[in-house]
Amino acid sequence: MAYPLPPASIQAFTERNLHLEELARWARAEPGVPSLLAADLNITPFAPGFRRFIDMSGLQDGRLGRGLLASWPSFFRAPLRVPIDHVLSGPGLKLAHLAAGPDIGSDHLPLIAEFRSQAGPIIVGSVKLNRQGESHGRQRQ
Repeated sequence: MAYPLPPASIQAFTERNLHLEELARWARAEPGVPSLLAADLNITPFAPGFRRFIDMSGLQDGRLGRGLLASWPSFFRAPLRVPIDHVLSGPGLKLAHLAAGPDIGSDHLPLIAEFRSQAGPIIVGSVKLNRQGESHGRQRQ
């Protein structure tokens, strides 16, 4: 599961960034194996930390060329929403479709994505960090 903390304090900001660094290492762990990360990362695509995460991870931002797709909070009108939910993919996966879905009762709108695998298995995993920023395991299928 990927859920970096919202940056509500200096400590949470630091922990979120450590979590993003761990996710970037996870994405780079097996070069050539398709990987996909769809998560509330609590960071906008405009933040310097997001650009750093993209550069470190090698993942591609699914929003590129598809608009803002702001998803949080769902109870605000579109111009007031923030794009903190992301669909990111690595080599070997081709994003065929990405759109914000309808309000389903969550405080986030869902992002609906359709991918085409170009080759091989897809990595599914989770990374959890403790308060010291240490990894608590990784799952791969």
